[in-house]
Amino acid sequence: GSDLARGTPRSDRNAHDMAVALAERMLAERRVPDDLSVRTREDIMIGLSYEGASLQETARRFGMTARSLQRRLSDLGTSYQDLTDDVRRTVAEDLMLRSDLPMSEIAFRLGFSNQANFTRASRRWIGLSPRDMRRTVGN
Repeated sequence: GSDLARGTPRSDRNAHDMAVALAERMLAERRVPDDLSVRTREDIMIGLSYEGASLQETARRFGMTARSLQRRLSDLGTSYQDLTDDVRRTVAEDLMLRSDLPMSEIAFRLGFSNQANFTRASRRWIGLSPRDMRRTVGN
């Protein structure tokens, strides 16, 4: 059957550990970190390995409204969606390079409702399908 239908739990300890390690690597790579955008990226990263990332949940955890978080991120020249896309792209590249997971499993771990949405996002990010992305990242 479908990899999406088998219901792999998002709270998988390995997925959590990988998300935390990747979040730490992303933080270390930032030249001039901004606390709110860094914290938001971390929250998105960790959210992907659990129930999924959402603006409302991140804002709640930060003790503000979703609108306030959006406004503050906008003041920094970014948005929650931009940060989510960046985190998903980074995780996708990492999974393509470091795993042989099926595309449907990667789509699921990134919080996409189906593989077609993952394919569209991949084309938007880098102009390549996930399979072509895997070949490119692997080289």
